[in-house]
Amino acid sequence: MEAVIFDMDGVIVDTEPGFFIVANKFLERYGKSITKEYFEQFFGGASVHMWKTTTEMLGLDVPVEECLKGTHEIREQCLVIEDSSNGVTAAKSAGMSVIGFRNLEVANQGLKPADHVVTPMKDITLELCRSF
Repeated sequence: MEAVIFDMDGVIVDTEPGFFIVANKFLERYGKSITKEYFEQFFGGASVHMWKTTTEMLGLDVPVEECLKGTHEIREQCLVIEDSSNGVTAAKSAGMSVIGFRNLEVANQGLKPADHVVTPMKDITLELCRSF
């Protein structure tokens, strides 16, 4: 064996529990919620499919676009730590604050749009995170 590749989402970092919380915070607006067991069927899938299925199952007359917008509003309260141009762009597009981590082994990461850039990971302090 010459290499090992780790999947990020679900292996290195599990973002599904966070999205489950965000989804339920949005559904609270309509007096509804989903269970973890229900949500698990959508792991790794598209948000549009999840919201279309969920609104139909709950009998909500809420357009999918409204669900996506509502979860976007909640995501604005998030801070992202990112090391790539695509990740910074995605996080900023979602309305999130971003700390860019400059990896000295990579020539051009494109972190300029980040709200703050650090080089050593130890510069990401609780104080810095709270400043957003």
